[in-house]
Amino acid sequence: MTYQPRFIQCAAVYFQDDLSHSCQPVNVHTGHVVGGKRHKDCYDTARKVHPGSLIFSHTEGFLTTDNFFVDRKKAYTIALEAGQIHNKIIKLLFSEDLY
Repeated sequence: MTYQPRFIQCAAVYFQDDLSHSCQPVNVHTGHVVGGKRHKDCYDTARKVHPGSLIFSHTEGFLTTDNFFVDRKKAYTIALEAGQIHNKIIKLLFSEDLY
């Protein structure tokens, strides 16, 4: 088995509704995560699939290739180490940095 380096796969928004949902990232035990190319895409999908879900607390972040949800700060570190981005002044990742 070969080692696959961890990198950022896509933008994501984590909606915390205190309920358990199936097929969520490894580190998400309650709430649900919606992924997309940009964070706006995640919100658009959430509005269509889960009407009213935007009333819950939410966190913008990213999904990794090993199926974890990470916030913008952790995502920046992962993307930098994976060579997806180059050092920048603001130590937070934005989807525009990847595409």
